[in-house]
Amino acid sequence: MTIVADASVLVAIATDGALGPADASHAAFLAARAGHPVRCTPLARSEALAAFRRAAWSGAIGEGEEDRLLRNLEALPIDAEWETGDGARALAIARRMGWARTDDAEHCALAERLGALLLTCDLKLRRSAEQRLDYVVTTSELVDRLREPPTMD
Repeated sequence: MTIVADASVLVAIATDGALGPADASHAAFLAARAGHPVRCTPLARSEALAAFRRAAWSGAIGEGEEDRLLRNLEALPIDAEWETGDGARALAIARRMGWARTDDAEHCALAERLGALLLTCDLKLRRSAEQRLDYVVTTSELVDRLREPPTMD
């Protein structure tokens, strides 16, 4: 099972929980340990960098701290990918979901193409997707799934 991490997860991991849930790193670690590759969109990396700058600008983290966080982000073993057709898929998802923007839809598009779970710390996205996009999970939901022993069918 592949995991697609959105920007909220990248921010939480790169900041070791200072700007997001602390269990994001644990979820990514468990996924990697279980052999599940973790991917993201190029947009997720860009959004994470913007979040670091916003946090420094607002005083939530020290000025210049975003340089260290960028190094953390770049060191994550999470490959960004995007292919022709992902944009059209993102537009279709945004239309279907009634979203005015495509940022969340881009993460969903990658997850759909890869047959992956979309991992998010964004509870608004999780609630919005709950009834129609069953592949969107929070970090705590992924931790629970990865802790469960496999069932014998």
